[in-house]
Amino acid sequence: SKFEALWVKYETRFNELARQTHLLTSQQVKAFELFNQSRHTFMPLISQIKALRNQPDWHLSNYWLAAKAAPLGSQLVNLLEEMATHQQQLLQQDAEIDQLINQFTRLEWYLLGIGILLAGFFGWFIIREIFQQVGGEPAEIAHITEQVDAGHLNLQLDSSTAAAGIYASVQNMVKALTEIV
Repeated sequence: SKFEALWVKYETRFNELARQTHLLTSQQVKAFELFNQSRHTFMPLISQIKALRNQPDWHLSNYWLAAKAAPLGSQLVNLLEEMATHQQQLLQQDAEIDQLINQFTRLEWYLLGIGILLAGFFGWFIIREIFQQVGGEPAEIAHITEQVDAGHLNLQLDSSTAAAGIYASVQNMVKALTEIV
C-alpha cells in the first residue's frame, strides 16, 4: 500500500542518518537522540495503525460518508427535487386561483353596479307610483287638512290639473264640507 511504501522510505532515510551521526554537531546529536527516543515510543503503535487501516472503516468519517451519508444525500436531493416540482405546481395553481379571484371580483363589481341601477330604477318607480296615488305634494295635502281642521273651508284649491288619488279625495272632502256648512 501507499502507507507501507512511505514507511519503508522513512526507515531507509532514518537508518542512513543514524549511520552518519558522527557528522552532526553536539546540538544536532541531542535533537537526534530525542527524536530516536520518541520514535521508539511511537514504534509499537505502527502495527496497531496498520491493523486499523486495513479495516474497511479505518477512517470512520470517510466510511460513513461513503456508506451512509452519500445514499442519504442522494435521497435528500431526490426529495428536494420532488418538493421543487410540487412547489412549482402549487405556484401555478395559486396563479390560476388568483386569476379566478380577480374574475369573480370583477363580476361582483358588475353585479353591484347592476344592483345599484336596479335599486335606483325601482326606487324611482315606487316613488312615482306613491306620488300618483297621493295625487300631489304631501306637504300641500297636509296644509289643506290642517286648514280644514282649524275650520277654514274657504280654500283656493288648484283646479288647473286633474286631481287624482288622496289629493282628489281631500278636494272632494273640502267641497262636500263647504256645501254642508
